[in-house]
Order: sequence, then structure tokens, then C-alpha cells
Amino acid sequence: ARFPEIGTQLRHQIEIHQALESQLGIGRLSPTSWPQEGDEFSGFRLCEELGRGAVGRVFLAEQLSLGNRKVVVKISPASFREASLLAQAPHPNVIPIHSVEYDEDTSLSVMCMPLVGHVTLRQLISMYTGAPAFGDLSRALRDAGIVAGSQPQVRAAPRLLFETPYDLPLQLGYRLCDALAYVHGCGVVHG
Repeated sequence: ARFPEIGTQLRHQIEIHQALESQLGIGRLSPTSWPQEGDEFSGFRLCEELGRGAVGRVFLAEQLSLGNRKVVVKISPASFREASLLAQAPHPNVIPIHSVEYDEDTSLSVMCMPLVGHVTLRQLISMYTGAPAFGDLSRALRDAGIVAGSQPQVRAAPRLLFETPYDLPLQLGYRLCDALAYVHGCGVVHG
């Protein structure tokens, strides 16, 4: 009632959230039910929480069964649908999926992906909008394995090459939009 100009859209969003909560069990997990940093969960040692969203949490982890290899895991109450859709048609701007496991005790799924860097988009944006010197940003991206001159473990897409500070947001924005369009076309909605 307070926002009549967007009432229809708000009702639609509320309905979507209610459907997600009932179908995925999002509301049933208390914060203490989630695995935490330092825990061993489904064959992984969770080293550091990298981020969280509406339906999951992402961790830097060690895969215990493969020599403590560093990987990234997404833990969520979601089904295997996202992983199986993305695995069917790989895209250079979408991180590939190694495996998906389901933990019966917690009703959580664990999606394992390669570690391709340790810088988040949020960190890049804060570095960029914090007005660092262009050389500082270039060095930070090279250290993260994102630009030419670095030696990353896995490459999901060609390295960024830029000559001016304006090239970075243009190239990242293009790649992000291209990846989102691709996953949306596969039937995966990124929240």
C-alpha cells in the first residue's frame, strides 16, 4: 500500500521468496545449522567464507580426498539442477563444476569448483572506486591472476588486457553480462 506504483512487482517478489523458502527449505536452516569456517563437511575442510547469498554460502576449501587441493565450494539447500544445467554447456566466463555431493544429515548440497583466484567482484569494485593509482590496481589484478603477466592455476576466461583505467570496468562488465545471459539461457537464475 505504501508503494502503489510497484505493488505488482513487490507482490511477485514476495511470492517468489515464499516459493523458494517452501521448495528449497531456505527458511528451515538456522544460522547454526550451516557449516562454518574450520569445519570438515562432506569431504572438504572449509578454510574461509568467501561470500553468501539468499540460498547458499561459498567457501575457500581443501578437498581432503585429493591431497588437500584448494577448491571453492558452494553449499546450499538447493538441488543439483544448477550444476547439471551448467555442466551441459560450458562457457568461458562461468567457472566449471568439478562435482556435486548431497549431505543426507543436513540436506545440503555441496558444489565443488576450481579455485581461479582469490579476489571477489566486490573487492575489485572497492579497489577501483577507492581511486587507487592505476599501477596499484593493475598490480592487484595481476597478483590475483586476472590480468596478463600472472600465473593462475586455472583460467576460466582469457585474461583481461587494459591500457587505461576505463578498460577494466568495460571488460569486466561485458564478461559479467555475457556470463549472466548464458546462465539465464540455461535456466539458472542468479539471485
